[in-house]
Amino acid sequence: LSLDDNTEKIDVTVFAEQFSAYRDKINKGAMLVVSGLVTEDDYTGGLKMRAEQVHTLLETRQTLLKALSIDWRDLQSCDRSFNSLGEILKQHGNGSCAMKIRYSCAGAEGEIVLSDEWSVNPEDELLHRLRDIYGEELLRLEY
Repeated sequence: LSLDDNTEKIDVTVFAEQFSAYRDKINKGAMLVVSGLVTEDDYTGGLKMRAEQVHTLLETRQTLLKALSIDWRDLQSCDRSFNSLGEILKQHGNGSCAMKIRYSCAGAEGEIVLSDEWSVNPEDELLHRLRDIYGEELLRLEY
């Protein structure tokens, strides 16, 4: 298995036991998070890796992401999209990722952490929809 992030390439050895467990995730072009032992490759002079765990990007995000935060200190972004937020969150609900709203009004500002019933599953579709509505700069992923 070779991993390439367009800056470096590393050869990864996946032994039979791990390959059996992670077979469904290992596909050409898949974005993966691989953890394991990295050592120097005496043959090439570069690095090589022995995989211990393989996770999809979504699995990693679901495990490590603590919250999604939307910055509504700009009232224009709040006015144009407030009504659609509830619908979007319901479609991606039943997750473990908390939702936060950064808000300001009449000189005061703060962060509102929505109740657990609004926690979401941070799938790519949700992130794309929120970025489309609020903009890339107003959506933060908090790890």
